[in-house]
Amino acid sequence: MMRTVHGVHELRATVPTGPILVMSPHFDDAALSCAALLERHEPITVYDVFTQRPEPEQVTDWDTRCGFAGSNEAIDARWAEEHDAFEGSPHVVAAVDLLEGQYRTGMRDPRDTERVISAIDSWIAENAASGPVTVALPVGAGSPLGVPTSFVTRLRARRAGTFAFSNSRDHVWVRDTALEHLRASPEVSIWLYEEYPYQFAMGGERVVPAIETWMERTAALRVLPVDRGLKAQRVAAYTSQLGLLFRSTGARAIERALPRVERYWELSPRDSA
Repeated sequence: MMRTVHGVHELRATVPTGPILVMSPHFDDAALSCAALLERHEPITVYDVFTQRPEPEQVTDWDTRCGFAGSNEAIDARWAEEHDAFEGSPHVVAAVDLLEGQYRTGMRDPRDTERVISAIDSWIAENAASGPVTVALPVGAGSPLGVPTSFVTRLRARRAGTFAFSNSRDHVWVRDTALEHLRASPEVSIWLYEEYPYQFAMGGERVVPAIETWMERTAALRVLPVDRGLKAQRVAAYTSQLGLLFRSTGARAIERALPRVERYWELSPRDSA
Protein backbone atom coordinates (compact mmCIF):
# COMPACT_ATOMS: atom_id res chain seq x y z
CA MET A 1 0.00 0.00 0.00
CA MET A 2 1.39 3.39 -1.03
CA ARG A 3 0.41 6.91 -0.02
CA THR A 4 2.08 10.31 -0.18
CA VAL A 5 3.22 12.17 2.94
CA HIS A 6 4.66 15.71 2.64
CA GLY A 7 5.32 15.06 -1.04
CA VAL A 8 7.24 11.84 -0.36
CA HIS A 9 6.02 8.36 -1.22
CA GLU A 10 5.41 6.11 1.77
CA LEU A 11 5.27 2.34 1.39
CA ARG A 12 4.68 -0.29 4.01
CA ALA A 13 7.73 -2.24 3.01
CA THR A 14 9.79 -5.31 3.67
CA VAL A 15 13.46 -5.55 4.52
CA PRO A 16 15.69 -5.47 1.42
CA THR A 17 16.95 -8.78 0.13
CA GLY A 18 20.59 -9.36 -0.67
CA PRO A 19 23.64 -8.07 1.19
CA ILE A 20 23.11 -5.09 3.51
CA LEU A 21 25.74 -2.83 5.03
CA VAL A 22 24.68 -0.62 7.95
CA MET A 23 27.00 2.29 8.63
CA SER A 24 26.63 2.86 12.38
CA PRO A 25 28.44 6.03 13.50
CA HIS A 26 28.55 4.93 17.15
CA PHE A 27 28.38 1.55 18.83
CA ASP A 28 24.64 1.57 19.53
CA ASP A 29 23.20 3.31 16.46
CA ALA A 30 22.43 0.18 14.47
CA ALA A 31 20.62 -1.45 17.40
CA LEU A 32 18.68 1.72 18.24
CA SER A 33 17.63 2.60 14.71
CA CYS A 34 17.85 -0.46 12.43
CA ALA A 35 16.12 -3.20 14.43
CA ALA A 36 13.81 -3.98 11.52
CA LEU A 37 16.82 -4.76 9.34
CA LEU A 38 18.54 -6.73 12.09
CA GLU A 39 15.47 -8.95 12.55
CA ARG A 40 16.11 -10.74 9.30
CA HIS A 41 17.81 -14.14 9.50
CA GLU A 42 20.33 -13.49 6.73
CA PRO A 43 23.59 -11.88 7.90
CA ILE A 44 23.95 -8.10 7.81
CA THR A 45 27.27 -6.27 8.10
CA VAL A 46 27.48 -3.43 10.63
CA TYR A 47 30.41 -1.05 10.39
CA ASP A 48 30.93 0.90 13.61
CA VAL A 49 32.69 4.05 12.44
CA PHE A 50 33.88 5.90 15.55
CA THR A 51 35.62 3.30 17.69
CA GLN A 52 39.18 4.63 17.96
CA ARG A 53 40.77 5.06 21.38
CA PRO A 54 42.02 8.67 21.75
CA GLU A 55 45.65 9.17 22.70
CA PRO A 56 46.30 10.59 25.16
CA GLU A 57 43.28 9.51 27.16
CA GLN A 58 40.51 12.10 27.49
CA VAL A 59 37.74 12.83 29.97
CA THR A 60 34.56 14.15 28.34
CA ASP A 61 31.17 15.22 29.63
CA TRP A 62 29.30 12.40 27.87
CA ASP A 63 31.64 9.68 29.14
CA THR A 64 31.48 11.12 32.65
CA ARG A 65 27.68 11.14 32.56
CA CYS A 66 27.83 7.49 31.47
CA GLY A 67 29.84 6.69 34.59
CA PHE A 68 33.28 6.32 33.03
CA ALA A 69 36.51 7.71 34.46
CA GLY A 70 37.93 8.36 31.01
CA SER A 71 37.95 7.39 27.35
CA ASN A 72 39.91 4.15 27.81
CA GLU A 73 37.30 2.76 30.18
CA ALA A 74 34.50 4.05 27.92
CA ILE A 75 35.84 2.41 24.73
CA ASP A 76 36.46 -0.92 26.47
CA ALA A 77 32.99 -0.96 28.00
CA ARG A 78 31.22 0.05 24.82
CA TRP A 79 32.99 -2.65 22.81
CA ALA A 80 31.81 -5.16 25.40
CA GLU A 81 28.26 -3.82 25.12
CA GLU A 82 28.36 -4.12 21.35
CA HIS A 83 29.55 -7.71 21.62
CA ASP A 84 26.74 -8.55 24.04
CA ALA A 85 24.13 -6.85 21.85
CA PHE A 86 25.02 -8.93 18.79
CA GLU A 87 25.96 -12.18 20.50
CA GLY A 88 24.04 -15.11 19.02
CA SER A 89 22.98 -13.16 15.93
CA PRO A 90 24.10 -13.97 12.38
CA HIS A 91 25.30 -10.42 11.84
CA VAL A 92 28.91 -9.29 11.43
CA VAL A 93 30.20 -6.24 13.30
CA ALA A 94 33.45 -4.56 12.26
CA ALA A 95 35.21 -1.26 13.00
CA VAL A 96 36.23 1.53 10.66
CA ASP A 97 38.11 2.86 13.70
CA LEU A 98 37.94 6.64 13.50
CA LEU A 99 38.00 9.11 16.37
CA GLU A 100 34.59 10.15 17.69
CA GLY A 101 33.65 13.81 17.55
CA GLN A 102 33.66 14.24 21.33
CA TYR A 103 37.38 13.43 21.35
CA ARG A 104 38.53 15.80 18.61
CA THR A 105 38.52 19.44 17.49
CA GLY A 106 38.90 21.11 14.13
CA MET A 107 38.44 19.69 10.65
CA ARG A 108 38.71 16.00 9.98
CA ASP A 109 41.80 14.64 8.30
CA PRO A 110 41.13 13.68 4.64
CA ARG A 111 42.41 10.23 5.57
CA ASP A 112 39.24 9.76 7.64
CA THR A 113 37.20 10.17 4.47
CA GLU A 114 39.47 7.74 2.66
CA ARG A 115 38.98 5.12 5.39
CA VAL A 116 35.20 5.31 5.16
CA ILE A 117 35.26 5.13 1.38
CA SER A 118 37.71 2.23 1.42
CA ALA A 119 35.57 0.32 3.92
CA ILE A 120 32.43 0.78 1.80
CA ASP A 121 34.19 -0.09 -1.46
CA SER A 122 35.76 -3.22 0.01
CA TRP A 123 32.40 -4.41 1.30
CA ILE A 124 30.72 -3.75 -2.06
CA ALA A 125 33.47 -5.59 -3.92
CA GLU A 126 33.09 -8.59 -1.61
CA ASN A 127 29.31 -8.73 -1.93
CA ALA A 128 28.31 -7.39 -5.34
CA ALA A 129 28.60 -10.82 -6.93
CA SER A 130 25.72 -11.98 -4.72
CA GLY A 131 23.30 -9.57 -6.39
CA PRO A 132 22.05 -6.05 -5.61
CA VAL A 133 23.61 -4.54 -2.48
CA THR A 134 22.13 -2.04 -0.01
CA VAL A 135 24.01 0.52 2.08
CA ALA A 136 22.07 1.97 5.03
CA LEU A 137 23.12 5.39 6.35
CA PRO A 138 21.86 7.71 9.09
CA VAL A 139 19.48 10.36 7.73
CA GLY A 140 20.61 13.03 10.20
CA ALA A 141 17.49 13.46 12.34
CA GLY A 142 17.43 15.75 15.38
CA SER A 143 17.15 19.44 16.15
CA PRO A 144 19.46 21.72 14.15
CA LEU A 145 22.78 22.27 15.90
CA GLY A 146 22.94 25.54 17.77
CA VAL A 147 19.15 25.98 17.87
CA PRO A 148 17.61 25.61 21.34
CA THR A 149 14.95 22.90 21.52
CA SER A 150 11.47 24.24 22.05
CA PHE A 151 9.18 23.33 24.93
CA VAL A 152 6.93 21.44 22.52
CA THR A 153 9.88 19.42 21.25
CA ARG A 154 11.02 18.55 24.76
CA LEU A 155 7.48 17.62 25.73
CA ARG A 156 7.12 15.35 22.71
CA ALA A 157 10.32 13.53 23.61
CA ARG A 158 9.27 13.27 27.26
CA ARG A 159 5.97 11.69 26.30
CA ALA A 160 7.90 9.20 24.18
CA GLY A 161 10.03 8.24 27.19
CA THR A 162 13.24 9.82 25.96
CA PHE A 163 14.98 13.19 25.51
CA ALA A 164 15.27 15.79 22.72
CA PHE A 165 18.62 15.64 20.93
CA SER A 166 20.32 17.94 18.45
CA ASN A 167 21.48 16.16 15.35
CA SER A 168 24.91 14.61 15.62
CA ARG A 169 27.85 15.99 13.65
CA ASP A 170 29.22 12.45 13.58
CA HIS A 171 26.03 11.11 11.99
CA VAL A 172 25.89 13.90 9.41
CA TRP A 173 29.57 13.46 8.51
CA VAL A 174 29.17 9.70 7.95
CA ARG A 175 26.03 10.30 5.89
CA ASP A 176 27.54 13.00 3.69
CA THR A 177 30.86 11.22 3.21
CA ALA A 178 29.15 8.04 2.06
CA LEU A 179 26.54 9.80 -0.09
CA GLU A 180 29.14 11.91 -1.86
CA HIS A 181 31.05 8.76 -2.74
CA LEU A 182 27.98 6.77 -3.80
CA ARG A 183 26.54 9.47 -6.07
CA ALA A 184 28.27 7.82 -9.02
CA SER A 185 27.09 4.31 -8.09
CA PRO A 186 23.44 3.99 -9.18
CA GLU A 187 23.72 0.22 -8.90
CA VAL A 188 24.02 0.53 -5.11
CA SER A 189 20.72 0.80 -3.28
CA ILE A 190 20.86 3.48 -0.56
CA TRP A 191 18.57 3.48 2.46
CA LEU A 192 18.58 6.33 4.97
CA TYR A 193 17.52 5.29 8.46
CA GLU A 194 15.90 7.62 10.97
CA GLU A 195 17.92 7.67 14.17
CA TYR A 196 16.35 6.90 17.53
CA PRO A 197 15.81 8.97 19.67
CA TYR A 198 16.81 11.99 17.56
CA GLN A 199 13.58 11.64 15.58
CA PHE A 200 11.52 13.07 18.44
CA ALA A 201 13.31 16.40 18.14
CA MET A 202 13.04 16.56 14.35
CA GLY A 203 12.26 13.78 11.88
CA GLY A 204 14.20 12.79 8.83
CA GLU A 205 11.58 14.20 6.45
CA ARG A 206 13.02 17.67 7.11
CA VAL A 207 16.35 16.84 5.45
CA VAL A 208 15.39 14.25 2.83
CA PRO A 209 14.28 16.75 0.13
CA ALA A 210 17.71 18.40 0.13
CA ILE A 211 19.37 14.99 -0.09
CA GLU A 212 17.13 14.04 -3.03
CA THR A 213 18.25 17.14 -4.91
CA TRP A 214 21.91 16.69 -4.09
CA MET A 215 21.95 12.99 -4.97
CA GLU A 216 19.68 13.37 -8.03
CA ARG A 217 17.64 10.46 -6.70
CA THR A 218 14.02 10.02 -5.62
CA ALA A 219 13.28 9.20 -1.99
CA ALA A 220 10.55 6.75 -1.05
CA LEU A 221 9.61 6.48 2.62
CA ARG A 222 9.70 2.85 3.73
CA VAL A 223 7.95 2.06 7.01
CA LEU A 224 9.01 -1.22 8.63
CA PRO A 225 7.34 -2.82 11.66
CA VAL A 226 9.53 -3.61 14.63
CA ASP A 227 9.39 -6.37 17.22
CA ARG A 228 9.76 -4.05 20.19
CA GLY A 229 10.48 -6.89 22.58
CA LEU A 230 13.43 -8.13 20.53
CA LYS A 231 14.68 -4.61 19.96
CA ALA A 232 14.48 -3.83 23.68
CA GLN A 233 16.51 -6.94 24.49
CA ARG A 234 19.30 -5.84 22.16
CA VAL A 235 19.20 -2.21 23.28
CA ALA A 236 19.36 -3.28 26.95
CA ALA A 237 22.93 -4.51 26.34
CA TYR A 238 24.10 -0.87 26.16
CA THR A 239 23.89 -0.43 29.90
CA SER A 240 26.14 2.62 30.07
CA GLN A 241 23.89 4.57 27.68
CA LEU A 242 20.43 3.69 28.95
CA GLY A 243 20.11 6.42 31.56
CA LEU A 244 20.91 9.09 28.95
CA LEU A 245 18.55 7.68 26.33
CA PHE A 246 15.51 6.58 28.33
CA ARG A 247 13.65 8.33 31.13
CA SER A 248 13.07 4.95 32.75
CA THR A 249 15.48 2.06 32.28
CA GLY A 250 13.29 -0.83 33.31
CA ALA A 251 12.90 -3.52 30.66
CA ARG A 252 9.19 -2.87 30.13
CA ALA A 253 9.70 0.91 30.10
CA ILE A 254 12.37 0.64 27.40
CA GLU A 255 10.12 -1.56 25.29
CA ARG A 256 7.21 0.89 25.61
CA ALA A 257 9.47 3.81 24.68
CA LEU A 258 10.50 2.19 21.40
CA PRO A 259 8.27 3.03 18.40
CA ARG A 260 6.31 0.23 16.75
CA VAL A 261 7.83 1.09 13.36
CA GLU A 262 11.09 2.41 11.98
CA ARG A 263 11.29 4.81 9.07
CA TYR A 264 13.72 4.55 6.20
CA TRP A 265 14.05 6.43 2.91
CA GLU A 266 15.11 4.48 -0.16
CA LEU A 267 17.01 6.63 -2.65
CA SER A 268 16.45 5.44 -6.22
CA PRO A 269 17.97 6.81 -9.43
CA ARG A 270 15.38 9.09 -11.00
CA ASP A 271 15.24 7.22 -14.29
CA SER A 272 14.10 4.12 -12.37
CA ALA A 273 11.60 5.82 -10.04
